[in-house]
Amino acid sequence: SMKLFFDVMKKFHARPNWGKLSDFSSKELHKIYPRLNDFIAVKNKLDPGNLFSNLWVDKWFGLK
Repeated sequence: SMKLFFDVMKKFHARPNWGKLSDFSSKELHKIYPRLNDFIAVKNKLDPGNLFSNLWVDKWFGLK
């Protein structure tokens, strides 16, 4: 099942493929990617109108 897959990924500290399914929360992603806030700052600077955002990405980044 997908739950088992995600549990195994987390057990081995695997990083999700951004184009695939994932059940990682924003909090978990910030732990896996310690500089995620730096990336979000660059993203916001380069894409102030959120043209390249969507609800899925915003949820992962903790923006909504």
